[in-house]
Amino acid sequence: MKKFFLFLFVLTLYSLPSTLYSQLNLTETKLTTIPLDYQEVSNIVFSANGKQVAYKSRKADKEFVVVGDTPGKPYEEAAHQLLLSPDGQRVAYQAIRGEKQYLVLDGKESKPYDEVSPALFSPDGKLVCEVKEGGKWFISVGDKESPRYDMSNTDPLLSPDGRLIFYVLQDYEKGKFIAFLSDTATMKVKKAIVSDLIGTAAFSADGSRWAYYPIEKEGKVFLLLNNLALNEEKEVPLVYGWVGGFTLSAKGQHLAYTVRKEGRQFVVVSNWASPNVVKENGPYDEVGKPVFSPDGKKIAYPASKDGKWCVVIGEWEGPVYDMAVTPIFSPDGSRLIYRARRGENQRFIVIADANTGSVLREGLVCDEVWQPVISADGKSVCYGARIGRELWWKVQSTDLR
Repeated sequence: MKKFFLFLFVLTLYSLPSTLYSQLNLTETKLTTIPLDYQEVSNIVFSANGKQVAYKSRKADKEFVVVGDTPGKPYEEAAHQLLLSPDGQRVAYQAIRGEKQYLVLDGKESKPYDEVSPALFSPDGKLVCEVKEGGKWFISVGDKESPRYDMSNTDPLLSPDGRLIFYVLQDYEKGKFIAFLSDTATMKVKKAIVSDLIGTAAFSADGSRWAYYPIEKEGKVFLLLNNLALNEEKEVPLVYGWVGGFTLSAKGQHLAYTVRKEGRQFVVVSNWASPNVVKENGPYDEVGKPVFSPDGKKIAYPASKDGKWCVVIGEWEGPVYDMAVTPIFSPDGSRLIYRARRGENQRFIVIADANTGSVLREGLVCDEVWQPVISADGKSVCYGARIGRELWWKVQSTDLR
């Protein structure tokens, strides 16, 4: 059989728990070199603190996961979903043997399931999974489980403090989707919303507020805004036929989402106090999920026109690339960092002025770059990168003096 080498990539948006900022690797480090006899390397993931890397590979007819330099047990199939905990100390993936799937957590196999997919690690290190057992799907957090239904429809979403979890399951018999907001520690359901549509949600960074779409009543569609701190909620009618990409500012005072209108896409911005008063930004052929600056006064998002992409900051459109994705602000809001691609193979990070969108620096060109993490003091931007067979944790200064 002809041997070949294929790279596939998992693009993960890191959310680094505040307790791990002190552990963030601020030293440029070559984490590993992929051996020449490893075939079909894929699902490369870096821990959010930059101290560990893992990937899936194949030898002969078996697949296995490599953590750092250490290969794991071979399986018929392995690691369609591969996770590292933010501190790099834990690894989770699913493995297939025969007709059953197994969760492999820190090298130990679970009991067999119909299907299992690790989704994310909670801030306190618990593993969140989507599981199918006995023909029914449920969400597990550690040893706690959600209600069971016929399908799991979206990746679970945790509040920033990890206290709450959002997920969507489907009831085939009733033809409905049920969106759940549950207590993570107990999986006790706090709110369940039944809909004909798959719901989407967002939490504010401080965990005080939560937004959900859609609420359906009497043929109309509403956005649900819930102030968790005050236990207050309100339903806001929406006039758009397609809505996605919900984002709340750090304290939840502002919200943004993407909409489609007359074949074009826009980013809509409003505030919590008067959510019916909106500002439409666009039109564009496509827009990505928006992000707010830490003070909530600026907004940025990827946007495309005529096959090219830029990052938009307020009224300013940044330079055009073949691809530009996942912008993030520095803690003081003065810098915007995102990933870009020029041509087919030149990938790098971009450091831009968050007031004008102008590029201050382009990073080292790599075969692939992963989502950046910014240090707590805003002086360093860190990210995973592949250069040939070498997997690096890169560190770059945001100080341009």
